[in-house]
Amino acid sequence: MKLYRLFVLGLLIAGLQSAQAQTPPAAGEVKEKTPPPAKKAVAETKKAAKDEAKSESKKKRDWYPFHGTVESVNTTASTVTLHKEGGQRVLHMDGKSALSRIGKSATLSDLKAGDYAHGKLHKNTRDEEVITDAKFDTEAPKKEDLKKEAKKDAKKSTKKVKKAADKTAEKLPVEKPVTDPAPK
Repeated sequence: MKLYRLFVLGLLIAGLQSAQAQTPPAAGEVKEKTPPPAKKAVAETKKAAKDEAKSESKKKRDWYPFHGTVESVNTTASTVTLHKEGGQRVLHMDGKSALSRIGKSATLSDLKAGDYAHGKLHKNTRDEEVITDAKFDTEAPKKEDLKKEAKKDAKKSTKKVKKAADKTAEKLPVEKPVTDPAPK
């Protein structure tokens, strides 16, 4: 008899809950639409990945561009001096510096005064300008060529940010969808 009462009470409670869930909202009351848990988790994961990608893209870059004419090369001090109005600009080399001259890999001894230099620099701990990547040509390229090269660099940077966002999204945990055990 006690089991029968518990069973009937359980059915009554279940019936009230389902009736409450199916009743339309009263006048003036707004019912919120909530996405299923699985879709919500995926949306949150994608949003977190986008937010992280945006924060990465807003970070200051660690390099900046340079260009100019080579005035002198010092192989013992591993420096390249560029001519600039009102003085000189000394660029240092480190183990990670990549040089190319007329499209081929180069060393400091291959460079000559009068070559046109352009590329990327970064600052080291002593606040010296260090060559990250530099190209040396016999003459300055046309402005159109520089614009094309800048567009290529921008596309590469965009691809790197997208890859970082994808990797971050892969690392974020995704909740498994919750299935309703009760049939509707």
